Amino acid sequence: MHRLLIITMSLLLALCTAASNNIKVGTAKLSVIINNPDSVNIDNAIVWVDTAPIFIDAYDNLTFKLEKNGNVFSGDIPVEQLQEIVGVRFECDSHGFGYMATLYQDTPVELTFTIWPDYIFTEDSSSDPNALTKEHWHRLNTIFLRFTSLENTVVVPTELYDSWERVRDFEETVQFPKMMEYALEGEELPANTPDWFMNSLKSIYAARNTLPYTIIAERRNGIIVDDPPMKSYSFLDYFDYSPLLLMHTPFHGLKSFIYALLRFPEGGFGKIGEEPVAQWQARAKEKMLPAISHPTQLLLDLLAAMSYVEQVEINRQPLSPTQIANVMTGFPDNDLDKIIIEKNAKLMAASANQSNVQDLSAVTFNLKRYIDKMYPGKPIIVDLWNTWCGPCLDAISKTEILRKDLPESNIVFLYVSDESSDFGEWERRVADMDGINLRINKEDSEKIGEEYNLTGFPSYLIFNRDHELVHSQTAFPGVTEYKNWIDEITKE
Repeated sequence: MHRLLIITMSLLLALCTAASNNIKVGTAKLSVIINNPDSVNIDNAIVWVDTAPIFIDAYDNLTFKLEKNGNVFSGDIPVEQLQEIVGVRFECDSHGFGYMATLYQDTPVELTFTIWPDYIFTEDSSSDPNALTKEHWHRLNTIFLRFTSLENTVVVPTELYDSWERVRDFEETVQFPKMMEYALEGEELPANTPDWFMNSLKSIYAARNTLPYTIIAERRNGIIVDDPPMKSYSFLDYFDYSPLLLMHTPFHGLKSFIYALLRFPEGGFGKIGEEPVAQWQARAKEKMLPAISHPTQLLLDLLAAMSYVEQVEINRQPLSPTQIANVMTGFPDNDLDKIIIEKNAKLMAASANQSNVQDLSAVTFNLKRYIDKMYPGKPIIVDLWNTWCGPCLDAISKTEILRKDLPESNIVFLYVSDESSDFGEWERRVADMDGINLRINKEDSEKIGEEYNLTGFPSYLIFNRDHELVHSQTAFPGVTEYKNWIDEITKE
């Protein structure tokens, strides 16, 4: 992909490099100052911060809430890199705006905004001298969304699959250029756009279109083809595998690319098992050389770590003592060991707390009978959600954070999903969730929707201590109304 990458990279001017960036678990200080000269009421305002850890699924985020002190919102944000891009969201009742910013573990960042009537906001300043403007962030977000929206539009013609060389030529000369042309809308990337953004787009393209060669041929073209040789993935040689690779937007982590690279070329690189990290990496490096002539240690570390993450988070198999020892000694140059060990600890904790996680999809489930039998005399908030529902996941992250700020109560928080949620994905999700988690069959889920006039996900059913229905609603009502529900059903 020589011509293609030269053309696309020429569109970029580097704002900053990530040469000092590395995988290091820590925190970054962020303060958001909201000025409201016309006395716009921000009493109910909340500022959320979204991060996308390295091994999180695409379009997933971890959400944190900044502490409010007057018009200043501040906090220490958990991050995995010395320099990390995050999303910042201001919400006040039904109004809000979004922004992106770069945080640094060694330097606090302060953002200042002004809120005008009708909740129109302007960006006043940032303490980061390298910060992109609001308009630049908006432009990058638009490019990203348009680029990813073409996944199933510009497809490789079926007749080209008689030769992997013809497929790769089509990808280079037609598919990727058309996706970029559509995404850019006839304009160039914003001036001073950092190189990481194009690197990120290329990694998304690779994960979705070129690495899963045989899967794409079958799913989009309905044909079965042989796995091409490793040298067919030579476009990977033109990625930047320095710490720049780690930089990505908060709505798309690095996991999809690393996982696709681990699994697909020539049958993938195999599970790490109890093999020492360095030994596994040596075999992986030798195998990838026809495609990537100079793999960095960072890339090899990410691949090895992904193999452990696959075992723990996807296959739900805890690390053995030998594996734990290998992890602890196998990543001396970064904190990947801490990330892997933490994921393993979460799996172990979830396994020890199975009483709050039940798959009831094989039996008949009646919601009212269940809560009457299991939680007599307790107020209940039922959250109907599914793993594939982005608004559901966003709302859950917000409500779980809000609950930490509330006084203790005997409210039962009951999360109910159905069979449309893949079991493995559901099991992984609920491992990090508080409350009671149930998975029921789709028919019973539909009956609940019909009985309470719900029209989709997320939906909420609010019951008082006598299990009388107080509220029912589809779509998250916002944090203020959610708090009001809690106050209402906890009153004596």
